[in-house]
Amino acid sequence: MTMRNKILLAEDDHHLGNLLSDFLHSEGFAVSLCRDGEAALGLLSKMPLILACWM
Repeated sequence: MTMRNKILLAEDDHHLGNLLSDFLHSEGFAVSLCRDGEAALGLLSKMPLILACWM
């Protein structure tokens, strides 16, 4: 079984979040999409973090 790189994506714009998630998934990433920062922070404690970027 191949291990996929995981990405935690926090985006409150539903259209943009879905677009980014679909693209990253098509590139082979496992994506967890959160709609706000609080949900993302909750998931951060449950998954290993390699890179975080806030804009």
